[in-house]
Amino acid sequence: MRFLTEADVRRHLTMARAIELVEAGLRHWSAGTADNHPRRRLQLDLSATLHYMAAVDLESGYLGAKIYTTHPKTPAHFLVLLYAADGAPLAVIEANALGQIRTGAASGVATRHLARPDARVVGLIGSGFQAETQLEAVAQVRPLELVRVYSRRPENRERFAAAMAQRLGLAIEAVDSAE
Repeated sequence: MRFLTEADVRRHLTMARAIELVEAGLRHWSAGTADNHPRRRLQLDLSATLHYMAAVDLESGYLGAKIYTTHPKTPAHFLVLLYAADGAPLAVIEANALGQIRTGAASGVATRHLARPDARVVGLIGSGFQAETQLEAVAQVRPLELVRVYSRRPENRERFAAAMAQRLGLAIEAVDSAE
């Protein structure tokens, strides 16, 4: 069994590959060869909460669960437990980055199938860490000419625009309105 760190995930999981895998998983779910349980929470008092969700993809041959805790005094830490179809444990994966990449990849799949094929401008509301991979994924499936980003705090949207323009090589404008 392997233990994969956040650095391993970032090094080995490209956005292009994540989009491909998320789309395959959605196709398997649609075909009835995959299933997932929505997030469940377990809490006995007002301290830590255990969150968990599980999935199986028989076509790919994997079962897994994502587990994390939240607490007002400590940051969340996400783990994925991955098993083979025969029940053999394959890996424990630190999954903060994995969740961020997967969320972005889902936006890439949605953009590929739902946005107009000639779409070249993106309006992005929010500049938090999830917005980074969502924009990266959209840029994977559409040749973007311009991104406009709005968030409530001007310093956040300016920081996001500058960092993501450099990272993705895109024209990104921080704007004063969600409109």
